[in-house]
Amino acid sequence: MGSALYVYLIAKRYYGNPAGWFAAIAYAIMPINIFYSRAIMPESAALFFFTGAFYYFVRWYDDEKLSFLFLSGVFTCLSISQKTPTIFIGLAMIFMLIRKYRFGFLAKWELWAFAAISLLPNLLYFIWSKSIAEFAFVSNIGLIHIVPKSAKAFFQLYSYKFAAIEISTAVSLGLIPLVTIGFIDAEWKKDYALLLWTITMLIEVIAVAAVIKLRYYFIFITPITAVWAGKTLGKLGKSKRTVIGVFLGLLIITQWNYFWAEAYFNEKDNILKQAEVIQKYSSKDDLIVIGTLEPALLNQSGRSGWRANIKYYENIPSGPEKEIQYYIKNGAKYFSPLGGYIYGDDGSYRKYLDENFEKLGEGQYFIYKLR
Repeated sequence: MGSALYVYLIAKRYYGNPAGWFAAIAYAIMPINIFYSRAIMPESAALFFFTGAFYYFVRWYDDEKLSFLFLSGVFTCLSISQKTPTIFIGLAMIFMLIRKYRFGFLAKWELWAFAAISLLPNLLYFIWSKSIAEFAFVSNIGLIHIVPKSAKAFFQLYSYKFAAIEISTAVSLGLIPLVTIGFIDAEWKKDYALLLWTITMLIEVIAVAAVIKLRYYFIFITPITAVWAGKTLGKLGKSKRTVIGVFLGLLIITQWNYFWAEAYFNEKDNILKQAEVIQKYSSKDDLIVIGTLEPALLNQSGRSGWRANIKYYENIPSGPEKEIQYYIKNGAKYFSPLGGYIYGDDGSYRKYLDENFEKLGEGQYFIYKLR
């Protein structure tokens, strides 16, 4: 929750000290942050560097001290190294530069230095890691699986409905009205930096989060929504009496959000049950094929192998029979659906396995013996 510090500093810079404190509190009690602040995942570090990058960029933008610009570059670099979607903050920065310099910003050496600090270390790391990798596991996954669907997502009503539901869940129904009021009350001349940040993160929500459909990708919308909520609460809490009322209201929302966050803590035991079946019928050194897009089933079962039907690797043939025979020739001994589920299957994959291979297990959780 170190990112709460920068949420406070950003809100304070624009709307004063009370708004800063309220923004930090709102940020801390959002259901998605309650959950992921205690999870061992890169999102927490990414949020810290992400919000810090924007704060220091704003400081440079207003004061023109190069130390702030280069510090923002370091934070931007580190945020991208943790989660690539944080690169969308760069869109807000570019729009701010166009407003300040028009396209004259392209002639400023310090901004080219900022871009190099922000992007070059990550680019070099990606090139290096790809060169030493023994197996291309997720290289270019964004270009292959996400980008082609992103353009379509902007023209699909479902994407906006899905995003609206997930944002409401992440931020909470208690805070959404405060966020909305703060956003609607914004003035372009004063709040354009925050408005641009909001717009670019909404673009990220549709282009990435709504395409991947993984809940934690919506976490990057929470810092700016907290700032808008803090702005609204800061206007309400100008006297001692109203401050007390605001804190009581936040206390109620906090209790509600902790209740609301229980949905994040619901354990999905289907992977555990499927992993038990894999461990029961296979040995540790056996190679297996799993029917899920995510590799969690391999990790949970302590096995190595492949993910089937993802249509990612050019050297792996497509189609149930050709793909399964490829895996068998390369040493695969078992195929494991997840409770009968196979990613991207229209029914033909399951049918081929049922007709040609022995099932091991009972009921919903089973594996196929390939050889």
